[in-house]
Amino acid sequence: MKCANCKTEIESDAKFCHICRSKVDSSNTTGKVSVIEKNEALFYSQNWERTRIMTFSQLPRFDILITEQFLYLIALPTSLAHDVGGIFGIVGSVVASFAEKKAGNKTRSSWLDSNQQLTSREYEKISPLKIPIENLKDSLLFKKSFRQRMAIFTYGDQKITLQGNKNEYERFKTYVGK
Repeated sequence: MKCANCKTEIESDAKFCHICRSKVDSSNTTGKVSVIEKNEALFYSQNWERTRIMTFSQLPRFDILITEQFLYLIALPTSLAHDVGGIFGIVGSVVASFAEKKAGNKTRSSWLDSNQQLTSREYEKISPLKIPIENLKDSLLFKKSFRQRMAIFTYGDQKITLQGNKNEYERFKTYVGK
């Protein structure tokens, strides 16, 4: 069978095209590959940190994705490098930061291409919180203090507080209109 996106020959049981990474739609009996809409990602922001209260291990970093229908919080995997890096002081922490960034970029590559365009919906598998757009304004609170800029997401019985750098915080706040 051929990929509907790039026309490459793919295996009949493939879940993704090995060339363009488009997802094969398993509900599609013709075996054509499901392609992400070009402008599906309306907003994407990387490297938000979960706020910490008395923790000794690395909490996951998050990316924020907004599509026409949902806001997704995407939990990137953590590595032991950060915990081990903390033991070795500043140098260890710098090395750990590079390891975390590399791991995050590798994970993102399953749904983002080099131009930061969506290529699949793999992010849905590691999204602990998915908020319908119509509920976003009631589910999101921004809080700013001297050194912290936080976005607090509350939906159903879940509450996740993320801290972003100044630029990403302002960009996100402006985008959602709060």
